[in-house]
Amino acid sequence: MDLRPVIGRWRRCRHSRPLRRATGVAGIGLPLAGCAPSSGAPAIPFLGAFFPSWLLSALAGVVIAIAVRVVFIRIGLDDALPARLVVYLAVAVIAGLFVSDLVFGR
Repeated sequence: MDLRPVIGRWRRCRHSRPLRRATGVAGIGLPLAGCAPSSGAPAIPFLGAFFPSWLLSALAGVVIAIAVRVVFIRIGLDDALPARLVVYLAVAVIAGLFVSDLVFGR
């Protein structure tokens, strides 16, 4: 089956131009769709200063990853890990995201 005549007619179609233009205009505003102008920065008061919640979540993720490493060393699993850095980085990221979702709801 030869699709060249069908493709040629589709390319000459005048109705596709406004659709491409509308898609381009929507694509400009799409990166800003998640921004909220009045919500402010996600900060929490901590010891008299405002810290970003993601910073505290990252710190909690690192602390949890260190605790997981100590447990892995004690049970002898640390020697069997093929890529320790990747494993502990993944543990820190997962723990940080979990703390962020559980504690701050973000």
